[in-house]
Amino acid sequence: MELKIKGNKGTRSEGLGTSLGNFWNRRYKFFLAFFLALVLGAGGFFWYESLYKSAWSEQERESYRITKDRGINFKEKDFSEALDIIEKRKSLYMQNLPDSRDIFKTY
Repeated sequence: MELKIKGNKGTRSEGLGTSLGNFWNRRYKFFLAFFLALVLGAGGFFWYESLYKSAWSEQERESYRITKDRGINFKEKDFSEALDIIEKRKSLYMQNLPDSRDIFKTY
């Protein structure tokens, strides 16, 4: 009677690292696309939350506006002085300058 021994068909001779490497090489595009979609979704969610679901009450918003309005003072005197300087420069520019000698013309 002769025994027939089959080869190691059901076992893997490869190591765990090789099988994980093969798995990654076959499916890395899917994982990267999934990670990109996850990051974009999280970014969109946090952006939406910060824009439309602010945590300030109406009283806190009003106090913030008041403090910001106090910091802005229109200095009318300085503004009018700046306008005067601009007008003086404009009038100097508009005056006729004396003719200067043309250096490219033969006399």
